[in-house]
Amino acid sequence: MFKLLGAVLLVVGGTGFSFCICKDLNSRLIFLREVRYMYELIQSEIRYTSLPLPQIFKNISDKIRDPFGSLLKRVGDGMEPGKGGVLGEVWRREAEKSLSEVPFTNKQKDFLLRFPESMGLLDSKGQAKALQRRMDELDGWIARQEREGKEQNRVIMSAGIAGGVLFAILLL
Repeated sequence: MFKLLGAVLLVVGGTGFSFCICKDLNSRLIFLREVRYMYELIQSEIRYTSLPLPQIFKNISDKIRDPFGSLLKRVGDGMEPGKGGVLGEVWRREAEKSLSEVPFTNKQKDFLLRFPESMGLLDSKGQAKALQRRMDELDGWIARQEREGKEQNRVIMSAGIAGGVLFAILLL
């Protein structure tokens, strides 16, 4: 009786473990889409308003889900006149805090940390074009993640269930 219960728990555990890994991969895709949306909002604010970056960040921070919404708010606050914050320094400091919560790869984290490089241009057209290049790169990652994600999820779930069944058989 206990062996049967143990076998069932092994199969359920293997399935649950696989599900958690798949959930992490899917959440990465959701976060990539949110970063792209954030860049899109920043780009449209740059194009259609003449507001300074700290104000743009504050304006759109409530339109974006956390951790990116709170990131923009903290960066906007840190760059306020009198606080002496430079975009590159404030962004890196605050983004490193926020990215600890996000399941990005190291390459994706580095990509987000390099965001101020896009904003180093003085004219709004140049900034908007630089943001468009970043969004194009994100589009490639999103498309690749969507393609590969389905196959990876299938393989991971199969391996998890098969592993649980294998251990259950060995237990019996």
